[in-house]
Amino acid sequence: MADLKLSDLRILFVDDDPQVLKLVTLILKQIGVKHVMTKDNAKDALAYLNENASKIEILLVDLLMPDMDGIELISALKTHDYKGGIAILSGANQNLVQLSGGLAAPSGINWLGTYTKPATKEKLQTLLHKFMDAG
Repeated sequence: MADLKLSDLRILFVDDDPQVLKLVTLILKQIGVKHVMTKDNAKDALAYLNENASKIEILLVDLLMPDMDGIELISALKTHDYKGGIAILSGANQNLVQLSGGLAAPSGINWLGTYTKPATKEKLQTLLHKFMDAG
């Protein structure tokens, strides 16, 4: 990641709340990320990743969503060629969010952590710096 700039990062954010999608996109752009893709459900995100896994550096996903939750999405990525970072951003109970992170982390993915809503500039900067420093 040494030659990758913050402005070059491509992030896919998945959340079923349109207000949260707008807020997080706005914050990421304020931080300097130019390429933010959003999906309002995990199934659409998975379909997008089927075709574009190599084009996304960070997958940021809500935990509780209808039809397919964040953990199911992360688990489904095990059969794909996704090598980017993954983090959870959720409004669920903090203990549940941390537990979910523990379930996802050992699966051999580039785990960037769990973050509780509301999304803030500081939380998202921490997430981005963790990814950038890992390289």
